[in-house]
Order: sequence, then structure tokens, then C-alpha cells
Amino acid sequence: MLHDEISFETGGGEPPVRRLDVVSGPGGRRRWTREAKMRIIEETLRPGANVADVARRHGLVPQQLYGWRSAVRARESEPGLSFVPLALEGAPASIASGSAAIVVQTGDLTIRIPASVSADHIERVFLAARMLS
Repeated sequence: MLHDEISFETGGGEPPVRRLDVVSGPGGRRRWTREAKMRIIEETLRPGANVADVARRHGLVPQQLYGWRSAVRARESEPGLSFVPLALEGAPASIASGSAAIVVQTGDLTIRIPASVSADHIERVFLAARMLS
């Protein structure tokens, strides 16, 4: 048995145990989907939530999570792109599975959004439509 193996197993002796982190993937960076980021950010907004604990649970540093939160707040404060409340009059009609859609009309532009489309895709469509107007 080598001296390094003994010191690693027992935690004593010379030379000291060294730490080696192996990061795989391109550049050692993980790519998070928008949905995953939003889910993690929502965790931090729950009453009594601790950002450092949430970050640790997901393998992040708190600074990264604070950065995500700041980016979301900045995007939400952009003028001209926001959510509006929906008011339904009367009882909603029953909708057959898979046939639900949202229709957005503004000026001469009509956007039909099927229920199966991701929020990320919808955002890209609205941003593209905004650039064209």
C-alpha cells in the first residue's frame, strides 16, 4: 500500500490529503432549462424559504440563484411585455382534450397558441412579434 493511500484512508500522516474535483461537459457548465430555473426560483419565494438552502439542494451557489432572480425581475419590468388579468363571463365551456388554444389579437396580427406549446417557445414568439411591430 502506498503512503498516499494510507494518509487518504486514515486522514493522518504526510503528505496531506488533497481534493480533486472532476467537472465534465463542455466548459464544466451546466445548462438549465427555463422551466427548471423558474421552478427553482419559485422555491426561493415560498414563505420561510432560505436561498442558500435551495441553492445547495440543487447544486448551485447562492450568487447564481440571486442572479437568476434579478434577471427575471428585470425582464418582468420591461415595458410593453406583461401579463394581463383574464376575466371570464359565465361558466367556461368544456374543451375537448388537445383542442385548447389561446388566441392573441393585436392590430392585424393574430397568434394562436396550442395547449401543448412550452412557455419558453411562447415567449420567443411574442418577442419576435414585438420586434416586427
